[in-house]
Amino acid sequence: MVGFKVQALVCDGASPNRRFYRIGQNADGSNLSTDGVVFWFRNRYDCTRKIYLFSDPPHLLKTLRNNFENSHGHNNTRQLTYNKQEISWQHLVNLYEWDLGMHRAAPGLRMVPRLSEDHITLSPRLRMRVYLAVQVLSKTVANAMTHRGLFYTKSTEQFIRNCDQFFDCLNVVNTMQGVKSRKPALYPYREIDDWRFEWLKGTFLKYINDWKQETQDLPVLSKEMKNRLCLSHQTIEGIRITVHAFTEMVPMLLQVAPNIYFLSDKINQDPVEEHFGRMRMRGGSNENPTLEEFGYRNRKAIVAKAEMLTVMRGNTRGRVKENTKIDITDTRQLPKRPKKK
Repeated sequence: MVGFKVQALVCDGASPNRRFYRIGQNADGSNLSTDGVVFWFRNRYDCTRKIYLFSDPPHLLKTLRNNFENSHGHNNTRQLTYNKQEISWQHLVNLYEWDLGMHRAAPGLRMVPRLSEDHITLSPRLRMRVYLAVQVLSKTVANAMTHRGLFYTKSTEQFIRNCDQFFDCLNVVNTMQGVKSRKPALYPYREIDDWRFEWLKGTFLKYINDWKQETQDLPVLSKEMKNRLCLSHQTIEGIRITVHAFTEMVPMLLQVAPNIYFLSDKINQDPVEEHFGRMRMRGGSNENPTLEEFGYRNRKAIVAKAEMLTVMRGNTRGRVKENTKIDITDTRQLPKRPKKK
């Protein structure tokens, strides 16, 4: 398309995608970050421009929740520990049971009303829902832990707060979201020196790197055990790539066009997932279509207009296009049938 320029590539943390990123490393290492990840390619058709690489933020949040879920709970494959304190899924379970207040004289008034059994006991299908991960790793949950005042949940509370603000920084949907939610991290990006760029690199990424270094510096423990005390290397790599790319690309765009604003929610792969969700809806029980069958479904979706096919059971939220209005009015009357003479 004439006039459009590719600025970024977004994909999830699947191993082929991460390998694709790594093989793009320059021979001189010029596109490596300080912590050793490739976060941009040189555009082969225009050597003056970079193509930045991102790991899908909603997918990153789900992997953070999955690491948390498996820490001292579920599969018990992680034993997350930061600053000599456990980050445990059991802390969330205890908070949920305390919040229900079944043993209190007047149960019903809750501090975390959105938490439900679906958030605590996750099935494979529920584990794919982004909104469940958002509501677990939320400021509301962290505030409830603070209110309880238990000293052994401090690291869990800090982990949840950092994940909440990290996702907020990468989930600005519209210009009024920050005002409505009263969260500064959800305001649109307008300035090249926005405080969130410094927070992402100087606070959140430093927190992740310090955590990784803390576990690696522990004596006696085996390499496998050290890895269990921290987030998975796939999750850490995705966070590093995304933070470095975001904090370099967005200020560059704002400097090129100073009178615009940037909505970070645009950096995700939801449109691709929604497209394949429509293809699955068209296929019904046929989950392994041939190339010919997929092409037929795709043509039908184009003819029917993709916007008319709402994905009912996908793991993405519905998106309403801006400036899309449905004009419903009763000012115009239907034409009357002429009377017979």
